[in-house]
Amino acid sequence: MALTKLNSASVIERLPTGSVIQTVFHTWNDTATVTGSSYEDVNGSSFNFTPTLASSSLIIQCNISSYLSRSATTMGSGYKVQVDGTDVQPYATNNYTDYFSMSGSGTIIKSFTFVNKYNNTNTNAKAIKLVHNVFADTTGSSGLGGVNDGGNFYSNFLVKEIKG
Repeated sequence: MALTKLNSASVIERLPTGSVIQTVFHTWNDTATVTGSSYEDVNGSSFNFTPTLASSSLIIQCNISSYLSRSATTMGSGYKVQVDGTDVQPYATNNYTDYFSMSGSGTIIKSFTFVNKYNNTNTNAKAIKLVHNVFADTTGSSGLGGVNDGGNFYSNFLVKEIKG
């Protein structure tokens, strides 16, 4: 649900380029765990955003409470934002937005934020979500990574539609 949205075409037309047209905030605390190197959806992260203008840009900010748990060796976790099942921006060679790793055994919890820009081309509803995976040392024991450990933490998206 939009926190603010301008519904009058005449008002929107008068706004200068770069104006915020609407803002949506999506919060979830579902636990999402992944143990493999394939990207998987983060439970609770998916929501729909319907742009007002076909020529706008979406600034998508994602704030994540992430964790890794491992009994030995090194592992890391990667995250990407997708709109309608497509990565929002090209990623580095290792194919992730953010990455952190740990060596040895234990659990680490880390909060981080990243911001992506999506160039909108129509006013169709967009399915926005977070996907994640883990990278593990192939000689080590199994581990897992995830979001919102035990449902005790919250993650969120903040999406702003910017007039083009």
